[in-house]
This record gives sequence, C-alpha cells and structure tokens, in this order.
Amino acid sequence: MNHENGDTFYRNPKYGIALHLPGFWFGSQPLPMQYCVLQKDEGGPAVVLAGDYLPLWVNVDAYAAQVRRQVESDGTLAMDRQDKLTLQGAPALELGFRNVALGIPAQIAMVVAKKGTRGYLLVVVGQDMEPDEWQELLGKVPQALEIR
Repeated sequence: MNHENGDTFYRNPKYGIALHLPGFWFGSQPLPMQYCVLQKDEGGPAVVLAGDYLPLWVNVDAYAAQVRRQVESDGTLAMDRQDKLTLQGAPALELGFRNVALGIPAQIAMVVAKKGTRGYLLVVVGQDMEPDEWQELLGKVPQALEIR
C-alpha cells in the first residue's frame, strides 16, 4: 500500500488487482482470503478487499447471491439495491443494504466481481459517516477496484 497525491493505492500483482481510494487510508492486518483491510480513521469508514476461488460455471450473479445469503443470515441486514457494473470488461454487481431493525439504509455496500476462477468482494463500511460523505464515497467505489 502506498500514498500518492493525497490518495491511497493498494496493488497486488500476484492476483492482478488494484484498489485506488481517495484520501489517506491506513492498513490493518487482513484475515485469510482477504487481500487488504483499509481504514479511514480509527473506528471510521473501512474497506475490505477479499477473494474466493470459484468454479468456472459460477457466474457473478450466483456469487452475489451467495454473498447476499451470508450477509442476510443473521437477520440484521437486507439487500435493498443491486446495480449491474462492468469492471475492465468483466460483469460485476454493486449491492446495498438496509438495517432491518431500524428500517433505514445501512452504510454498507459491496462490489462483487468474477474473473476466471477468482471471485472478488470489495466491502465498504461507512461507520458513522455523514450522509453526503457516504454518498460521495459510494460514488467512487465502482471505479476504485481494478481487476486485470
């Protein structure tokens, strides 16, 4: 991870992925199957880039459905938005969630992508962000991930 011109870059040539986030983010120790974990500030917004090995016949829609089931399994969150994207020619989906108990949008978004036998999951959590800051960050999420 490095910082250039006020932005944060994560590059992983082994897996052909890169992440470009506006502003200064610092790294935390990733768990297995995570490429990187970045935080804006202590207890603030966080970004996790993770990966999975998937069979060739599993498409991005099936992968997103699997992710959705895992996220919704405890009943706290429910998906309220799914937008189709294209990342460097590969199909992808952006998922948004709402807090079921409170009935309001949660500051959690995910980009799900697949290339070959690799599934990619970019999770963005906007812990206690102001709504306009959250919307600005969300607007930059689809362009933040590069898959080669």
